[in-house]
Amino acid sequence: LWPLVYSLGSVSETPDGMKSRIVWDPRGAWKDGSGTLRRCLILEWWKFETNEWEPRLQWDVQDAPLEAGLKPQRALALNSFEYIIRIITHPKSTFSRKMIVCLLSRDAKVSLCGRTLKVTKPRFGSPSVHKVEYNTMEELLDGMYKQFGIRLDKSTSSSGLDLSKS
Repeated sequence: LWPLVYSLGSVSETPDGMKSRIVWDPRGAWKDGSGTLRRCLILEWWKFETNEWEPRLQWDVQDAPLEAGLKPQRALALNSFEYIIRIITHPKSTFSRKMIVCLLSRDAKVSLCGRTLKVTKPRFGSPSVHKVEYNTMEELLDGMYKQFGIRLDKSTSSSGLDLSKS
């Protein structure tokens, strides 16, 4: 594997046939809830099933550690991303309500969202999806260890991670 080279608007393709591109947000510049002007780039993946581009990631160009001329500038301090913490910890945010874990390999995507494990193979082309629903906390914790190598126990919720919401 090698890194993909992205040029705004150009399509990049992996050896497995996954196509992606980076484009400007079609909304143009917009103001968020705090009144901050945002101008975002979007990473899109080509969906073979629907023959259309699907947005996957979005980021504000102000948060990038590069200037428009792609010359390195000073790295942003972590507190410049402080506004994101309020978003992901908001009671309506998925991240504050569910455990979300994902493992990508060349051949498969294994994800755990809440108590549902989903294995998608192959990742591109005509994948099949296998789902497992964990009914008990013991099954969930065992699945996290077997699928992701993450060893947690029931006392984890006392250290800030609330598995009862998953």
